[in-house]
Amino acid sequence: MPVLRNTLVAMVCYCCLLITAHAQQKHIYIANDDHTDYFWSGNAATYQQAFLDVLDYYLDLNDATAGNAAPYQNRYNCDAAYWVYTYKKYKTPTQFQRLVNQIQSGHISVPLNMLVTTYGGQSAEAVLRGMYWQGRLQRDYDLPFDIAISMENQTQPLGVSSLWAGAGARYSWKGVCGCASPVNYSELQNRTHEIYHYRGPDSTGVLMKWYSLNYNQGLGGYAEAWNPATAVNDCTGKCNTADYPYLVAGGFGRGWDNLTTFDNTFPAVAQSNSNANRQVYVSNERDFFEHFETLYGNNLPTECVTYGNDWDTDCASLAEVTASVKRSVEKLRSAETLATLVALQNPAFYPAADTLREKCWVALGQYWEHNFGLGGCCGDNERANWQRALANDVVTYVNQLYAQSVAALGGKIKKTGTNQRFFVMNPLNWQRTDAAELNYTGSAAIKVIDLQTGQETPFELLTIDGVQKLRILAQNIPPAGYKSFEIQNTSGITFPNTATISGNQMENDFYRLTVTNSGVITSLQDKLNASTEYCQPLNSRYLNDLGSGNSSAGTLSVVNNGAVSATFRCVSSNPVQHTTLITIYKNINRIDLHNTINDNFGDAVRTYAFSFNLANPTTHHEELGAILKAKETTQGGHYATTARRHGWQTLNHFADVSLTGRGITLSNADAGFMKLGSSTTNFLDQNSPQVNVLAGGRMAGSGPGIYNQNGDTQFTNRFALQIHNNAFNQVNA
Repeated sequence: MPVLRNTLVAMVCYCCLLITAHAQQKHIYIANDDHTDYFWSGNAATYQQAFLDVLDYYLDLNDATAGNAAPYQNRYNCDAAYWVYTYKKYKTPTQFQRLVNQIQSGHISVPLNMLVTTYGGQSAEAVLRGMYWQGRLQRDYDLPFDIAISMENQTQPLGVSSLWAGAGARYSWKGVCGCASPVNYSELQNRTHEIYHYRGPDSTGVLMKWYSLNYNQGLGGYAEAWNPATAVNDCTGKCNTADYPYLVAGGFGRGWDNLTTFDNTFPAVAQSNSNANRQVYVSNERDFFEHFETLYGNNLPTECVTYGNDWDTDCASLAEVTASVKRSVEKLRSAETLATLVALQNPAFYPAADTLREKCWVALGQYWEHNFGLGGCCGDNERANWQRALANDVVTYVNQLYAQSVAALGGKIKKTGTNQRFFVMNPLNWQRTDAAELNYTGSAAIKVIDLQTGQETPFELLTIDGVQKLRILAQNIPPAGYKSFEIQNTSGITFPNTATISGNQMENDFYRLTVTNSGVITSLQDKLNASTEYCQPLNSRYLNDLGSGNSSAGTLSVVNNGAVSATFRCVSSNPVQHTTLITIYKNINRIDLHNTINDNFGDAVRTYAFSFNLANPTTHHEELGAILKAKETTQGGHYATTARRHGWQTLNHFADVSLTGRGITLSNADAGFMKLGSSTTNFLDQNSPQVNVLAGGRMAGSGPGIYNQNGDTQFTNRFALQIHNNAFNQVNA
């Protein structure tokens, strides 16, 4: 009996050892992909063929290893949906169906991003529309699209996490270059979190794997599995450590900067390195995240921070082309609202398939490709021409849809008699009152009637660049709707003029402003609050200041002073030839600024400064998919304190600079970035009252960049200013 008792004890202990050993087994996932370094390792035509050849190779290899045990079957990961787009376009339906079958089976994976892009220069709508083609493919073929990535660039904006999540992504991984950047290398090597919930301010987001950087062909780089066997050992060593207390790890990425990678070794590496203590899997990346999430998903840290903009600013080296894409995305909102109103009565007006529409979606997913700064195989003219072609795909579709929709909706407006009628449409989801204008060649002896109320509405005639326009005050336009107006050929009410003008000063009921001949506002007073002054020069720069300060160089003229608005026109060559229109309104609390640089400014970095008379304010601004508080996380803001680049902040629709009970909102229509005060890579000038909006420049991010704006000579930047005498409210802003 004693012997038997001891035997039982020994058996129990042995079972415990087996259970403990199994529980501590490490699970290592290695994933093969080709990092798509577009225009680095080849031009567009070269990459087109590479996509086809590489996918054919791995489709065959996947079939050849299909009889292996599941962990050792080959899998391949596209890092961009453009691979699949290209394959669909140039292969037969049968060949494409073979690819679809392998995506469905998990042997090929595809992310939501069209190409590997930077995100800091994009708008929320551009990001979402750049995933529309992928979304349609997902629905048509029932494909899993739950990964989105941003690769190689050292930083990451905050709001893209929410946009990815809203589009259906659940997971992301990031590896960086650790090159061509002032971001602190040692901080990239020691990330605060290496796997975490990456969430926007709305609490939605993705599970993010972003390891500390060994080197760019190792963990934390964009080719973590450059050597698959090394990746297995590095991941094994990483598991169950103080910084990574998990038993599941992954090394992703094989292609690095190579144009093509044909590697059949992953199954053998996985099988030969698996044992009782370690199971290695050839990964489609999703399997890693699903395994990890099941074990640890409820006990992970959360990050809601921005790391700033690194290579993102390179798009400013082609500033006007980039701005044209941004403007078109905004215009598309109006075009689609108009088209929807027409399609409610004529469904055929907006067909399910449209070649130009598809080209637009694909172009938006490509435009901010991460090698905008060049430095690889291709010259700046070739890259610039590619960017212009993408912009043209966007602009062409938007302009066509807009023109067709305006004509179609206008044709449905009933007309009685000979009086001209027109409509004013509001594409936004709240009721609005604003100025609206149309080209007009008729008499000034007219009145304009709001056909809904039957009342006259204020109007004026003005001439801009030789074209006469009729501008009206369009009141209470319904959300996502329109109102009709009629021009009657008889004089009506004489409405009072907007402004009192004296020399370089004009004022209305809201503001009193003083303007230089160069279009710089040197004084802005709030008449609704005891004429409080909002302009205070900083580093000799004022408001809407391109660099001329308070110089008197240039000419100033009055374009108009009518019942709706009053406008100054300023023309100057200081510091570069430019024209500025400054407009205030009779019944609208806003100042509009329309700036045009009329010359090529070379490689210089040009900014419009806005220096406000607010001591130690707080700035909030729209990034993409998020409104950020421009302070470091230690000060209650959204800006990271390590591994960051804070020299330029993303600027989408607005930045608001405020004190506790008052402030001013700067709206932006064309630019992509701003610099808060004297911010630098490791210093966020978070208490500065100055916002410097980037008009353009060769930023030399990932490479030398496109030189001299590729010869462009016209650059438009439109802003608006509005003072508020209450606390910052992001909805109002």
